[in-house]
Amino acid sequence: MDAISLCEQYAAEHGMQQKNGNAPWRLFFRKEIFSPWHDAREDPIGTDLIYQQVLHGIKSGEYKCDKEEELASLIAQLYYVEEGPLEVNHLENQIYKYLPIFELKKNKLANEYWTGSIMYQYRRQFGVNPPDVHHVKESVVSFAKCRWPLLFSRLGKPSRNTCTIQTVSGDEYYIKSFNSQKIEYLILAFLNGLKQRSRFVIARKNQCGDDSNDLLDFEVGDLLELINGVCGKELLTETLVRGENTKTCLQGFIQSENVYVLPALIKPNANVMIYADNRNDFNRSQEATAYPQWRFGRDVLDMPLLKKLEGRKEQCNDAMTMFMFIMKYMGDHPSRRNRLSTDITDVIFKPAIAHEILRDELYCQLLRQITMNPSVTSEEKGWELIWLATGLLAPSPYLLKEVVQFLNSHQHPIAFDCLNRLKKLNKGCSRKFPPHFVEIEAIQNRTMQILHRVYFPDETNEAIEVESSTKARDLVCQIAKRLRLRNKDGFSLFVKVREKVLAIPETEYFFDFIRNLSDWAQNINVENSMLQINYQVFFMRKLWIDVKPGDDTNADLIFHYYQYLPALKPISRRTFGEEAENGNLPSHIKNLHMIRKPLTKYFQCEIAK
Repeated sequence: MDAISLCEQYAAEHGMQQKNGNAPWRLFFRKEIFSPWHDAREDPIGTDLIYQQVLHGIKSGEYKCDKEEELASLIAQLYYVEEGPLEVNHLENQIYKYLPIFELKKNKLANEYWTGSIMYQYRRQFGVNPPDVHHVKESVVSFAKCRWPLLFSRLGKPSRNTCTIQTVSGDEYYIKSFNSQKIEYLILAFLNGLKQRSRFVIARKNQCGDDSNDLLDFEVGDLLELINGVCGKELLTETLVRGENTKTCLQGFIQSENVYVLPALIKPNANVMIYADNRNDFNRSQEATAYPQWRFGRDVLDMPLLKKLEGRKEQCNDAMTMFMFIMKYMGDHPSRRNRLSTDITDVIFKPAIAHEILRDELYCQLLRQITMNPSVTSEEKGWELIWLATGLLAPSPYLLKEVVQFLNSHQHPIAFDCLNRLKKLNKGCSRKFPPHFVEIEAIQNRTMQILHRVYFPDETNEAIEVESSTKARDLVCQIAKRLRLRNKDGFSLFVKVREKVLAIPETEYFFDFIRNLSDWAQNINVENSMLQINYQVFFMRKLWIDVKPGDDTNADLIFHYYQYLPALKPISRRTFGEEAENGNLPSHIKNLHMIRKPLTKYFQCEIAK
């Protein structure tokens, strides 16, 4: 609607409005930009739409050809699709539908000239074994993609915002536009898409051939081609793939960490290979090359990343243990199976929770393993740990800015949620216990909205959203609002584990209390320590202060009546005993809702006594 208003405003300024004060407008659905890997054969419907766009663009003069032979060949294809077999008289009468108007107005003989040129191109292309009509449409679309790259591009207004593009030869181009961030996202999307479809990789580390493991022998800068239908998409998830060294023509397995996937669909030309021989550099940035300790690595740390841990032997050992288990969680280091979901995360987060000085070290280790990680699976696991960390503890103010910039610079779906979790955590204090298995299972299943079942005295229950930073008082307010209680005072959360029921302190983090209680229950039952402890969360009235029957109907019907009902069991036995024997008990059950209010008044009197 804003765009339409702007068009109408423009029409009014240039005197193009109609009598009713409105300007005519139309909406067009067009192909704006081609992806580098666009294949007209993969989408017949899209190809038909783009073909019609080219057909109208040729007629209107939007798409122009520099050579007359090129234009005649293209119109011959359009005529074959639209009209079918060639008839000279029909072509002469219909040629105006395809040729641009300015071509027909050049001279009086233009019609005859173009009729002859189009007939020649038609017979040359379709005289023998005419192809399928849709195949011709695909050819037209492929021609448009290669012939008019500027017309099939995304345009933006210039501004001070800059996007820098560095080519493989070292040239830099600066794009100044309001949409510079979108341009960056578009280019990265193209590069990632090309990498997933590419069959060509460059060696960035030497790999020695091993006959026992069938490893391929290559040196830094060698061009390798993936075989057996493998492409870059598989290389990003697998640690070993099979390929061929184009220099030696030998085949074998390639370790994914030793190569860089080229964003190319065809074999790189000689200039790129010369650049590879001269530079031997296919890392993503010069900064990452200058500081290899701040990018992904599969080797175990022999010392912490931060210098402030120097001289602290215990914390240094904890830091290296943390990193070891980070690698185990991400699948970059062997780990025994049949572990509890909290076993590895406990070792990662417990030292950082206990020692504030290790929190920055933990964040640095996690961000390091995410940076330039060649394995998509490993990187996804790393993001899971960052998500858990941002709900447990915050980095120091000195590192917080860097962490926020790191999260803002990544387009990963979890990054935005991590940023929000970090902001919420900064408003309070850090957690006291490692993540609960409910949190771990939530991020592993990518259900970042955690719904927890809460039970009420009237035997109903609700699924309530709980966050890592949710405290008991926050949850009490949330539930009271959802049940439309007039006052939340006096209500509390209770957790039942085995036969023990405990109230959650209002200032306690919800998952901290649950985790502490679960650990206590597991310590009691050491034999079944590998099993998760079942528990239930109840929401009930804890303090009976200023409770007036009838003031809050929802509270009376959901909580007050059912919480005091056990105290009335002896009374109910004496009152209804004889009538139950005589078969009159159903009449009392039928009218139970009528006596709830008097009973609630009775409860209040009992409490007052």
